[in-house]
Amino acid sequence: MNLLFALFACSAGNIELPYIDTARPLKDSAPVQETGEEDDTEEDTDEVEVVPGAKDPIEQLFAGETVPIFELELSEASIAALAQDPDTYVEGALTFGDVRLDRVGVRLKGENSFLPISQKAAFKIKLDEYVEDQELYGLKSLTFNNLVSDATYLHEWMGYRHFRMLDLPAARTGHAWIHLNGEPYSLYAFIETVDKRFLKRWFDDNDGSMWELADVDFQMAYIAQFDPEAGEDDREILVNLSKALAMPGEEAIAAAEPYLNWSKFLDFWAAEIIVGQFDSYPYSSPGDDCHIYSDPSDGGRLVFIPHGMDETYGDPTRDATGVYGIAARRCLEVPSCEDELREKVKEQLRISEERDTSLEFDAARERLRESIVADPRRLYDLSTITSTQNTMGAFIAGRETSLSQWLSK
Repeated sequence: MNLLFALFACSAGNIELPYIDTARPLKDSAPVQETGEEDDTEEDTDEVEVVPGAKDPIEQLFAGETVPIFELELSEASIAALAQDPDTYVEGALTFGDVRLDRVGVRLKGENSFLPISQKAAFKIKLDEYVEDQELYGLKSLTFNNLVSDATYLHEWMGYRHFRMLDLPAARTGHAWIHLNGEPYSLYAFIETVDKRFLKRWFDDNDGSMWELADVDFQMAYIAQFDPEAGEDDREILVNLSKALAMPGEEAIAAAEPYLNWSKFLDFWAAEIIVGQFDSYPYSSPGDDCHIYSDPSDGGRLVFIPHGMDETYGDPTRDATGVYGIAARRCLEVPSCEDELREKVKEQLRISEERDTSLEFDAARERLRESIVADPRRLYDLSTITSTQNTMGAFIAGRETSLSQWLSK
């Protein structure tokens, strides 16, 4: 028995996750495989395709038309190291199609979503950790989310897609298989890493400063806790914005204008309302699950970038104005600012209807069906997956109706 399967055998049993009954289960070709158990179910090779050789391989990876396979190799020593210290990169090898990278950095990721490698780990793969400038079709890092908080498998796929549909900066997303040491390991949400290369695609100048929001807000007590992600870690703009937002209402909005692109913030906020992203700024307390970028081409003003979209499309009754973030609270103190937010929500709903987002959801759901059934480390039983997908579809189809009372004010 190799070390990896020994770890599986010694794992601490099943993970307790929420269960939702449904009368419309997915058809399973084999018994549900619980986390930590070996699986001998054959995967559907028609659904799991490798797509290198296309004109633009990376765009094909994120197109959602196939479920590509990444072959990951880890030595027993690397597996043991990740079991002991999951946050530190270890050396591994990665193969995608006919491209093999012999020395890449591999670590586990996640906070509330963290699972050990003996169960269904989420992975961050840094391609240039050991070999300078090593990349895969222009990407230097790969992010594989384990869907712990998303029984639908589709929250991130649809959520980020909504932002991009509106030409708002957001990660490209897809789904992918990881095979570990020659064996199917699991099915993942494959998320583009928000880094300088991402910024270059969305902004005229990618040399600005970027921070991740993790339990912070634009108030002086939190400034030291912003997590730097790119560019110079000059927090003067954060200090200045915090001072501006300490003022009331219209005074705060005017004072903050040199530091925060209000129109783009309202675009971001409106998109969150439509996809039900209530785990992020300005709904989380304090602010969480997004990045902010100081755009040099816009005088350094801050732009919000979504992150952590795995808990979207949940509660359609949630009050759109039930916010904690200081920027949003200042906006709601000014009727014209809230009116502008409402108009942006209405326009985004109109675009979603024209795009037929419900049809896109149904197509993605069907496309993933066989891969979900084949996932050997699926964290939810198939009836739960069916039920939560039904709930998500109802959220999408009924979002305008659920917001109608607020939109009509």
